[in-house]
Amino acid sequence: GDSLYQELVGSYLTPPRWRVRFAQFEGDVAERAEEFNIYFGRDGKLLRFWHKLPESREGANLSEENARVLVAEKLLERFNADPAALKSISVSPTKLDNRTDWAFTYADTTNWQLKTGEARLTVKLAGDEVVDAYRWIHVPEDWARQERDQRSSNRNIGMLVNGILFMLLFAVFVLAIVKWSRNEFSVKTFVRFLILLGVLQTINLLNELPGVKMMFSTAEPYMNQMGLMLGGSLFGVLLVAGGAAMILGFMQAWQRDTIGESRAGLVAGFCMGTIIVGLLALVNDFAPSPAPFWADYSALTAHFPAAAAGLGGLSHYITQTLIYLVLFIGLDKLTGGWTRKRGLYGSLMILAGLVLTSLSTYQNIPFWLLVGVCKGLILLLAYMILFRYQLSLIPVTIAVLELMQAIKVEVMNPHPLAVTGATLTIFLILILAIFWEKWLRVKK
Repeated sequence: GDSLYQELVGSYLTPPRWRVRFAQFEGDVAERAEEFNIYFGRDGKLLRFWHKLPESREGANLSEENARVLVAEKLLERFNADPAALKSISVSPTKLDNRTDWAFTYADTTNWQLKTGEARLTVKLAGDEVVDAYRWIHVPEDWARQERDQRSSNRNIGMLVNGILFMLLFAVFVLAIVKWSRNEFSVKTFVRFLILLGVLQTINLLNELPGVKMMFSTAEPYMNQMGLMLGGSLFGVLLVAGGAAMILGFMQAWQRDTIGESRAGLVAGFCMGTIIVGLLALVNDFAPSPAPFWADYSALTAHFPAAAAGLGGLSHYITQTLIYLVLFIGLDKLTGGWTRKRGLYGSLMILAGLVLTSLSTYQNIPFWLLVGVCKGLILLLAYMILFRYQLSLIPVTIAVLELMQAIKVEVMNPHPLAVTGATLTIFLILILAIFWEKWLRVKK
């Protein structure tokens, strides 16, 4: 239950944590394999200290009895666990050329009697040095296999859904190129978003370098990895920004002329966003909970975490708005402003709700289908009630959906810079939404 889960977090279950890595990228390749990884909790408490040694490093060849003495000392020192009260699970020696490594695993069946699985402790030796000690939860093989099969099935469905979305956007991208050649394209919108997205993603890339460098391999030269990463990432930035800007330039020119007044329209757009958020929350209230919710801590790996959160939120808003613009403007064009073939394209819009609903959020296919269909119905109603009369309000409504996520982060306040980052996200999205609505009211 929840209470047991909370008790295990921080001991046998890993909480959100800092990982500090010390590694070297110069010198002999074999010796560069040595590194230190230190894990800290939010309160600064040491969670794990892992010293990775090269396999060629010389060390002692301890007997099992002598190795067990060192392990017992570490268990008492690190976890205040008496080896005599633990159940021995396995003892694994590894004979290397210059030393013998050991891995001892125990189960704590006295303090933690779980219905499924066991609370376990593992201590590893490299020669006569304790190089790792950690606690974890062992789950039965049958349960793990069932979970893997379920995730594999969900992953395949997710790949299919993402593939459909990609093909849709790619088809729109190709159509955008054709329309540009026929002068049915907003070059001004293309340039505007190419610059905005290019600058935004480049800043994000440079700001998030610490987290990327954290994963560099010591087997390759540091500058080689940095050059390849920056070159590939900048090419990706240009590709993504260019593709998104092409689609947005096409959407700007392809949309049907609709009526609407700016000030009243903004209010209507915000109200529609609030209604959609409320309806989706009502549907999600019945969702099974596959895992506890944890806030996103990834921004903390950046040079400037608040900026990473703010710019990341703005990038996500632009991406989501682009997708909804394609769907709503496409529906509007294909139905002639909801005057023809409403049954066919209305049904497709409902099915589009499945494409926009992440299966990984629910890990339950029947409920994913239910939520996806409900979301599609909600979006279709939003189009029928509001967007077919004023397409320019789409960015305003989507802004409300994104703002609610930022407000959720502010309420949770998971880390010291969370409120600052969420507030910056709200400010940037509001500014862009207001300008974007104004831009869409001018067709070309």
